[in-house]
Parts: sequence; C-alpha cells; structure tokens
Amino acid sequence: MHIPPIDNLIANSTNIFKQYLLAQNALKIGGDTISGFADNALIGASVGINVEIEPIPVFEVKHYWSTLPQFMLETFHGKLILAWYECLASLFILLVDKHFSGTRQFKELKTCQLKIDFRECIDFVDQIKNSLSKNFDYDTYKDKIKLINSVLNPGNKRENELKNIHKHIQIRNSFQHKGGKIDEFFLQELGVQKISLLSNDSVDKEFMQDDIVKLSIPEFDLFRRSIVLVAQTWRQWNG
Repeated sequence: MHIPPIDNLIANSTNIFKQYLLAQNALKIGGDTISGFADNALIGASVGINVEIEPIPVFEVKHYWSTLPQFMLETFHGKLILAWYECLASLFILLVDKHFSGTRQFKELKTCQLKIDFRECIDFVDQIKNSLSKNFDYDTYKDKIKLINSVLNPGNKRENELKNIHKHIQIRNSFQHKGGKIDEFFLQELGVQKISLLSNDSVDKEFMQDDIVKLSIPEFDLFRRSIVLVAQTWRQWNG
C-alpha cells in the first residue's frame, strides 16, 4: 500500500545516504589536493564581497581537515534523524485525518487534552487537529514511536531495527547536547549498560558511559537500512 509519508521516508533515506557518499568523495578529493601543499604555504580566503581575511597557513587547514569526515557523518546522520521525525509527525496527522473523515477510528490515541480558542474563527475540527498535532510534537520519542507503531505494526515486527533507530536517536541527542559523550540518561533511555557500533572495518565496537561516540560509514548504513526495513513493514498496513 502506498502511504505518502512512508514512501517519502524511504526515498529520503536513499537520497540522504547518496548525498553523504558524494560529499565524502568530494571531501577526499579536496583532502588529497591539500595534502600536496607545503605546510608553510598560505591560502587566501574571502568571506564576502570585497571582504578578505588574513591568509591561512596550510598546516592549520590540514589539522582542521582531519575533523571533517566525522563532522560530515554527524551532519548527514542528523538529516536522516530529521526525516524520520518528519515521517512520524506526518503519519500522526494522517491517522487524525482518517479519524475525522470516518475512514478509520484512531482509538489508539485514547483520551487527549485539547485547547480550543472560542475567540478564533477557525473551525473547531481544524483547531482540534492543530492541538493534537502540537501535543504530539511535545511527546517523548518513546511515546511517539509506541503510538505510531501500535497502529501500523501491531505485531511489533522489526523489533531489532526499531531498537537500533532508538539508539541512533540517542546518539544524535548526544552529538547535539553532550559533544558525543554517553551519559547515564543515554543508557537509561535505551535500558542498557553499553551500546555496540560498527567500526569502519564493520567490526562491532562497544561504548560505555563516559565514552565518546564515533560514527562510521557501515554504522550509518546500518541505521539507514533499519529505517527502510521498518518503513517497508509499515507500508504493509491496510488501514
């Protein structure tokens, strides 16, 4: 069954990973070029029209260049996380619309608190939908995925893939707020004492509390494939 938010997620997963690979190869070509320059050479730089900064020594560029592969991985990893969250929000709206159109009762939502503004000239149904959508935005990830998955995947297939996605949600949060450091809350959210990530050689490497997470291309691809497999399972829904 074609469900637009899920179809878009699968397409975005492929496109984001392809964009990453293209960017990574462009970075490698640039790095190979920079490595051929003498360390004491200077590079001129401009930051706007008729605005130039002092020349930058090549050795500084080389030092910074070594940090770019991980930075790029984190950036595209974050884009894929965003695509996943956007899909969840779109699916929630889809289920709410089905409820109000009489196509399918959204009984899994149970009881909700809503805000209706009688001063507005907006239709009450539209206000209800907007209020529900805002409530969903503020729900925890656990609550969001539990709700959506209970509808589209009541048999809870792809449990390992769903756990892997949750792990990467915490990894993204760690990059944003902790500099990649695994703290106690990170592990508590997952209900584990350590996590396992693939290295660049596709070998499992364990990370524990206070360790700094480092992504690899194989791990990023495994995350992408987890999303696609869950999405394909959801697409079998006949609601």
